[in-house]
Amino acid sequence: MSRTWIYILFLCPALSVKAQMLPDSLPPIDSLNDWAVNELAQGLAAKAQSITQFLTEKAQKAGANCCELESSIAEMKLDSLTPKSHLDSLNALLKLARTLEKKALKDQKQAEKTSEQAFKTAGADNLYQRKNLSKTWKSVEALQNLAYPPEPKEEPQPAQPVAEANEPVEPPKPPAPLKTKKTDLRYDPKQDVMLNPPLLPCDFEVQTKDELSGEMFRQTKFVELFRHTPPALKTYLEGKSNIRCEAALSASGSNYQLLLNFIIFDPSPRKAFGKLEKNSPATCWFIDGTWLTLSNSILDEGKQNPEDQSFVFKAYYPLTIENFKRLQKTELDKIRITWASGYEDYDVHYIQLIQQLARCF
Repeated sequence: MSRTWIYILFLCPALSVKAQMLPDSLPPIDSLNDWAVNELAQGLAAKAQSITQFLTEKAQKAGANCCELESSIAEMKLDSLTPKSHLDSLNALLKLARTLEKKALKDQKQAEKTSEQAFKTAGADNLYQRKNLSKTWKSVEALQNLAYPPEPKEEPQPAQPVAEANEPVEPPKPPAPLKTKKTDLRYDPKQDVMLNPPLLPCDFEVQTKDELSGEMFRQTKFVELFRHTPPALKTYLEGKSNIRCEAALSASGSNYQLLLNFIIFDPSPRKAFGKLEKNSPATCWFIDGTWLTLSNSILDEGKQNPEDQSFVFKAYYPLTIENFKRLQKTELDKIRITWASGYEDYDVHYIQLIQQLARCF
């Protein structure tokens, strides 16, 4: 091992801790002179100390995160209007934060033990260093992998076929020039998608015919109606929506149904939301100030989607012809869903969605 290698790895302060990763293996100790062995022992001690500092800061941040959550929960409990589902979600996050803090403290303790061992080796005589250097190296390497887990190795890609030497290769064709067209830049309210949103295509998920009655059963594809995330959960969900609702309509003869799928990302969905009980009400408010109440026809306790770890709840709301016509004529503004844990009010984002789906029948 050269002096240059030892200097770059352990003694250069300009490099970050993570960049100063240990090589894959320890060089043969018998091939090193006394100076190199001592410098290697000193470098391992410095490396262990740097990782210990990193893990100590990580444990401190985990503890501060727990304190912040505890403070938020205590503040919300003082507000009598705070929904129970919000408190349940925060309590689940606090439980997770405490688990992470416990692991961080355990890692910190292991780092301190490894650092103590490394400094003992660094301060000993050369005979002790040669005897214990391999053990110290393995301990520091394990500590490094604990602090900075190695990235998974990529699987080798299959080799691409190589063209024969004499086989002519066609040069890539240049892209065709873009055709420009003069457009009228004056504002036209009819072209404003906010005022006149484009109609959805009538895409049906199901179209079957009942052999006995001869009636057609048709169900549209699900389209997102709204998404919602309480302010207190935005930081902890890292960009994911706490709840996303998708809507569809089905019809068999004169029997109509409003179908809602609720996709929920929550640390404890069944505790926060409970379930959707049979006959639980859903109140729909329209932009003209009118409203109607629908009744869920099924019991659904939710099911986990293994692809993204979300929980999906389904609700079916039968519609009378009068209710169907109201959904067909007026934009939806808000909707109140009654969960087993209590009701929640949601702002509808795609206010024309139900209208556009209804026109397909």
